[in-house]
Amino acid sequence: MLTYEDFVPLAGQDFTPVSIDGSEPLILSEVVPGPPASAGYPRQSFSLLFHRNGPPVEQCIWRLAHATLGEIEIFLVPVARNGDTVTYEAIFT
Repeated sequence: MLTYEDFVPLAGQDFTPVSIDGSEPLILSEVVPGPPASAGYPRQSFSLLFHRNGPPVEQCIWRLAHATLGEIEIFLVPVARNGDTVTYEAIFT
């Protein structure tokens, strides 16, 4: 199970799409902490923000390859667009 601490040192690094057409990588731009773990939530929630150039892709599960993490699957939602750059968000609870 991936945690907030797993992603913090990876900010600024590329994640290569494996399951989505196109060769443009996603860049992990921000790791945002949520509320700390509690009795009702056994781990700290967090969100990830990725940027990618190119047309937006609808929300879906992306298989991403990373040099340290290997291949992982993350549900990403497009949340903003600035010119050719699309921002995607993943929320972990």
